[in-house]
Amino acid sequence: MPTVELFGQARLLAGRRVVPVEAQTVGAALCELARQFPRLVGPVLEPDGRPTSAYALNLSGRLFTTDLGQALGAREQLLLLSSLSGG
Repeated sequence: MPTVELFGQARLLAGRRVVPVEAQTVGAALCELARQFPRLVGPVLEPDGRPTSAYALNLSGRLFTTDLGQALGAREQLLLLSSLSGG
């Protein structure tokens, strides 16, 4: 089963670091995440499941993507990373 690893405010709002999701695409995984954690909608996820401009998506540490139709393998890890950094 794919998982979504949360970073930054997403982790704080969800109260979890890793969330297993039953999804075959990036978009379906994000919609499932929004369903499980409605507090993410607004600050982290748009109502349609896309990440807000403050977040970026990475597949298993090897590929950044914006393609919500990107397929997820059974052991894929989707990282939801804050694109904002402090200095």
